[in-house]
Amino acid sequence: MPNNMLLAFVLLLSSFPTHGFSDEHKGGKNLSPVTNELYKNTCGHCHFAYQPGLLPERSWKKMMDFPGTHPGGALSLDASTKEKIRKYLVQNSAENSPSKASAKMLASINSGCAPLRISEVPYIKYKHREIQPDVFKRKSVSSIGNCTACHRKAGQGVYGNDVLIPKRQTG
Repeated sequence: MPNNMLLAFVLLLSSFPTHGFSDEHKGGKNLSPVTNELYKNTCGHCHFAYQPGLLPERSWKKMMDFPGTHPGGALSLDASTKEKIRKYLVQNSAENSPSKASAKMLASINSGCAPLRISEVPYIKYKHREIQPDVFKRKSVSSIGNCTACHRKAGQGVYGNDVLIPKRQTG
């Protein structure tokens, strides 16, 4: 990496706020766990309640503001619930996360892009590059979006070394 790009990346990392986060997540590699009960209970009812730091603000806004963009289908939320969840997602998006992982994800996305799936983030694709595609088709995994199938502490924002890829079922 050229020196000017490295300097820009270091400056980007240092610009993230660290207030309101536990020492475990301040500037660390772990993402802050989901703390918003409304988001956790509403969105987590259908799928894993992804940490907002996994996507940039523009992605969360697009998903929440434009009908038909939510990957799981139309959002059937009343206006108040939708706005509260939107606010939580935006306030805790990758730009506002103290996590180094969020900074890496953000840096990997072209500024004009707003991925709607975590699996579309170039950094996530890179981190999963050596996993054979058939792993994501296993019944116990079902898709790359099922983080908790392999990342046993995903709910706590930990995606690092505690990974266990489920074995292929036989029989």
